[in-house]
Amino acid sequence: MEFRIDSPDAYGTTNITPISSQINNVLPFVSAFENGLKISDIVVINGVVNSSPIWFTISFHNERLESDSEHIPLCLNPRFEAGILIIRSKAFGKWLSSMEQVENYIPFFPSKLFEISIRCDQKQFQIAVDGTHFCNYVHRTGVQSCHFITVRGDIKIDNLRMRSISKQN
Repeated sequence: MEFRIDSPDAYGTTNITPISSQINNVLPFVSAFENGLKISDIVVINGVVNSSPIWFTISFHNERLESDSEHIPLCLNPRFEAGILIIRSKAFGKWLSSMEQVENYIPFFPSKLFEISIRCDQKQFQIAVDGTHFCNYVHRTGVQSCHFITVRGDIKIDNLRMRSISKQN
């Protein structure tokens, strides 16, 4: 199932919460998910890629410092010089060998604005770039312990927010 961040959700109401009002573009940027990452949450990141990018990462993790995290359910890592985008997970302190590698197409471009929307559903992360579905990444680790996001590398972040959908009865 594909999604668009601007589409209405038939299952409930939507609450949009800024993840951080303190974006100062000093990277790495680390912020907490106020109540942790939950199924049906959508994290939206707006920014611009630097003019001569080499790489950047966006990671969801369980400890304040990404390097201290035993579990990283999602690490999105475009590597511009190699022309690949790697999506992977870390469990119990080890990077898992099962990763997705998208070759010959990175949906981010030097000096261009972007919007990444990452929706967490029961089985996978659904990733959209600039309003268009890009890929799905099946959960390799649980997302329930995910309380932080880190952004680092060759990008500038303008806005970071979470869209939570509450089920209606």
